[in-house]
Amino acid sequence: MAFLRRFFSVRWYCIAAALVAYGGCALVWVLSMKPGNNEAWFANPAVDLLVRHRMGTPTIEGVGTALAGIEQHTYWTMPFYSLAQVPWYWLFGFSLILQRLFTLFCGVGVLISVYLLVKKLSTEWVAALSVILIACDFQFVEQSAVGRMDMLCAWLAFSGLALYVNLRETRFRDALLLSNVALAVSCMTHPNGALGLSSLWVLILYFDRKRLGWREVGLIGAPYVAVLAMWGLYISRAPQSFLSQLRANVQGVQADVGGNDRFSLLLHPRWALRSEFHYRYVAAYHSAVIPGVYVLGLLVLIVLAWRTRRTDHVVFAAIGSIYFAELTLLEGLKRTAYLVHSIPVLAIALVLVMCSIKMPRGAIGAVVVLLLSFQGTAEVRSRHADGGVRDYLSVLKVLEANRMPGEAVIASAEFAYGLGFEGQVMDDWHIGYYSGKSPGFIVVGGLARNWLSVHRKDSPELGAFVDERLGREYVVVLESPTYTVYAKRERAAGLNLDVSDARNGSIANLLWELRPDGRL
Repeated sequence: MAFLRRFFSVRWYCIAAALVAYGGCALVWVLSMKPGNNEAWFANPAVDLLVRHRMGTPTIEGVGTALAGIEQHTYWTMPFYSLAQVPWYWLFGFSLILQRLFTLFCGVGVLISVYLLVKKLSTEWVAALSVILIACDFQFVEQSAVGRMDMLCAWLAFSGLALYVNLRETRFRDALLLSNVALAVSCMTHPNGALGLSSLWVLILYFDRKRLGWREVGLIGAPYVAVLAMWGLYISRAPQSFLSQLRANVQGVQADVGGNDRFSLLLHPRWALRSEFHYRYVAAYHSAVIPGVYVLGLLVLIVLAWRTRRTDHVVFAAIGSIYFAELTLLEGLKRTAYLVHSIPVLAIALVLVMCSIKMPRGAIGAVVVLLLSFQGTAEVRSRHADGGVRDYLSVLKVLEANRMPGEAVIASAEFAYGLGFEGQVMDDWHIGYYSGKSPGFIVVGGLARNWLSVHRKDSPELGAFVDERLGREYVVVLESPTYTVYAKRERAAGLNLDVSDARNGSIANLLWELRPDGRL
């Protein structure tokens, strides 16, 4: 009976409502967002493992670039996300929606891990309010619907922290081993696993530095030795391709189209801080209100930790500072996808501050409701701005209606969801300059436009090739704000361009059926 009374308490009603809101809003995003090239890039190695029993990315044209050999071995990303997707697709089949549902499942794991972490170090109310704020955060919800590895990486990191603080008192060595296993795998999912890794080691030193001996240090290091050995075995298949692909990804895609590289802001901390707040946070939330409240909460918590020396204040001020500082200084691309790492720690800091300064519960509730209203406004604005779905459907229908059987196209990788992941789509920003391929159709999206605008000026040969190919050899047959479709001049007159029904189509119905050649 005591358990039932606790389960049906106000706190659990609030958590349940937040989880329902999180799942419902995330599902809406899952069923409505335009497929992204990142999603296709990161699904392709898992699909390739199931179909060809390799881990290549045939949708990316690597000939003549730093990604040469990527059709056979994928080295530019860490391997665990691809490996984790394989049993998911083997059990449930493959589609874009199922890929996104895997991310949503990982988001639930983040919420559970955060609750267990905060409850152990603080109070149940702080844990519950933290989960509510995170589950209703607009960007956390949106990123939970994107088929990328970031949420899996964050889940593994927070689960490692939760495992350590919950096991350290009774099963110290198990706590060391299991938490570092989780963080080692997190680092093999994405380099941002280093955020959780550095936080875990700070916790170990803070709580248990006097309990560490050689055996304990061995338990800490063993998981990293094991995963690096397995990764090294895979690297040994094509070491030159590994080095080339790794250099390309360290620089970053945006650097290649005129932006920062990943470490360009390390020596410019003031500019790094300004760009972190403006480009990662304010641009993502369409306002400075929510990011400002989050950052203010972290700053106040740091002051409280300095004055009170309370364990929960010190621990979460340290974790929040590590996450915020490392993302600010070491991640120059300022990707919105990485907010799944920082949002939880910032939300925890804010809730801890509100509960520590003894705000009345009514005032805390009012602040939470006000924040959620701003979150809702940001979500509405973001949905209103997403106009690429219909463009995608129209272009896909044109390609399906006019492409010859087995014919490949040069297009953004997201068209592989409709056309296939085994070479039917070539994501080639050089539009055949290095590969020499001349398909029937070329689809130029935003990233390719940016790349060509930058590099055709750097290379006269590339500029001349682009002018010849897109000005004489091919002609525009369909143009939209998102894509421009070119067809070979001799085929343009006989194309079927009637795509009126695609404009009224359901992205949910389409995405559920998208499979690589229908073979999975």
